[in-house]
Amino acid sequence: MAKTFYVEGFVDEWMGLELDYMLRYEIKEDEDIDLVVNSGGGNVQIGLSIYEKLKRHKGNITAYIAGFAASMASIIPLAADEVILGDGAVVMIHDPIGGTQGNAKAHLKKVEILDKLTDSLVSIYKNKLSISKEEVRAMMENETWMNADEALSIGWGDRKETVEGTNNTQSVINSIAACVINVDNAPENIKNQINELKNSSNHNEKTEVKNSMSQKNTEAPTASTTAEDLEAVKMQAVEDAKNAEKQRMESIKAVFAGNGLENNSKMNELLMDMDSGEIDALKACAEILKNSLEEAKSSAHQKTLAEKELEQRAQDDNDLQGVCNPSESNGGESNFDAQAFVNGYDSVARGDIGG
Repeated sequence: MAKTFYVEGFVDEWMGLELDYMLRYEIKEDEDIDLVVNSGGGNVQIGLSIYEKLKRHKGNITAYIAGFAASMASIIPLAADEVILGDGAVVMIHDPIGGTQGNAKAHLKKVEILDKLTDSLVSIYKNKLSISKEEVRAMMENETWMNADEALSIGWGDRKETVEGTNNTQSVINSIAACVINVDNAPENIKNQINELKNSSNHNEKTEVKNSMSQKNTEAPTASTTAEDLEAVKMQAVEDAKNAEKQRMESIKAVFAGNGLENNSKMNELLMDMDSGEIDALKACAEILKNSLEEAKSSAHQKTLAEKELEQRAQDDNDLQGVCNPSESNGGESNFDAQAFVNGYDSVARGDIGG
């Protein structure tokens, strides 16, 4: 039986941590995964990480679009072996967005980063879609919204599926509230679809509440009670894992900050390694500081050697001037014995002096 992973709400660090936890402790490396998607997007970095981890999973992955697959949430399902769209599915693709604060150089750097991210997203879309790279790029630039049939027509999804007897329209409405994109930019047919879903949801909600009240206290407890308890235990375990991971990351950051090593590359490496903790951070900081001290000592030693070399050269220059130039102590006569110099040169030439 396939395990289910939900991409719902904002794509953020906690969603990434939940997937890490499931892949490490709950999902076997060759086990199938059902990916249920209803999200307006979120963090590009986390989204790409989720995509890559799912893409590398050895088991079969089936993505079910049960609402929105917008922005970054339109990338994650493409890691699946099959993408199935519900009747009310809405897909949106656009360019990555971001802001900066700083000088002109900082803004230009952000433009460069966004261009690189765009290239990565285009590559992922192109691997799945049945249209050209130029068409993909144009759709992203224009922020393109698609219903299920339109998404299928360009190869974003593989098939559409209608599930009888279920109502997933409320999840679509909830996703709209969590969207990071502006729904006002959607075309009229998408807006009309959303309004229809809202009306349908309100009607079904009233009916479900009425039925629930009429059945209250009339049904005997069933096995579903046990299933709910197990689900609650599972969710609590996930929550505990999230809190533990948050504490682990904060402790690592605190160690590096306490040693004046914020944003060090080694710190980022330890943050990504779930097996690393505060002790590893302390060892890493000690090693970094030790290396820095050794580099400082080496630099100081090299500086001392250079200074001594300069002093020796200055002394040699002074000695040469004392030999070649007349001095006051000699009554203005030179210390340089030309005949002795010539005799010495001849001796070297004849091989009388060894080297």
